Amino acid sequence: MGIVVFGATFVDIKGYPLTQYIEAGRNVGRVIQVHGGVARNVAEDIANVELRPTFVSVVD
Repeated sequence: MGIVVFGATFVDIKGYPLTQYIEAGRNVGRVIQVHGGVARNVAEDIANVELRPTFVSVVD
């Protein structure tokens, strides 16, 4: 079964503290950038259940 997903691709920036998070202070940790966006995530989930998505997108 083929499914077409239309939508935008964005970059998600996620930060993870190395120790307990301090809301009012500075936190040492790591930051990663991953491809994101609702449509991209939906297309990935469709592929994870072994269907065949086609993803049509505008990349900014």
